[in-house]
Amino acid sequence: MHAVVRPGSEFFPDERWRATSVEVSRWGNTIRIRSRTERGPRIVIGFYGESEPYVDYDIQLPRRVQLELDDYKSHTVINGLEGGLRFNTYKGDAEVSEFRGHFDLETYKGNIRLELVDLTEPSTVETYRGEVDLRVRGDTSFRFEADLGRHAELDTDFELTTFARRREQRLLGQVGTGAGPLLRLKSYRGYFRLRR
Repeated sequence: MHAVVRPGSEFFPDERWRATSVEVSRWGNTIRIRSRTERGPRIVIGFYGESEPYVDYDIQLPRRVQLELDDYKSHTVINGLEGGLRFNTYKGDAEVSEFRGHFDLETYKGNIRLELVDLTEPSTVETYRGEVDLRVRGDTSFRFEADLGRHAELDTDFELTTFARRREQRLLGQVGTGAGPLLRLKSYRGYFRLRR
């Protein structure tokens, strides 16, 4: 693993990035990586722009793994993962390519692009206000359902059945024969793309 800590703002740099540490711990098969910034006492008079320092990670791990990430305003790139992925981000974005397995993705105003080669177990994607682009490769087969708030949208290449409620809509569809697991999509104001 390689980590680089840098100031959170080029306009209002402060010294907190120097007080940021990266902690790595292990329990059995689980490795946890966490960045932490120490907060000291400070007096603020007038306007003071402050933001959390950024930590850039470059992590190499086995192809077959269960990966869990909690993110804050970062750009994440994952390539060739086979297994489980749990990704939760606040205003961050992720690019996941050549993915085989199952996933639980959640974002608040973030963007996620996922290239799906094989969906092996039920999976979920939830976004409050972000954009999620799911590209299906190969001959994978699964069912999907989308619960969308009145300001959310789903753009798809696959045939849909629509159930409208007062302020929401529920869309059902399938990819391939539909014989595989269920993919659940949920959003209040977000935008989903599900395409080949």
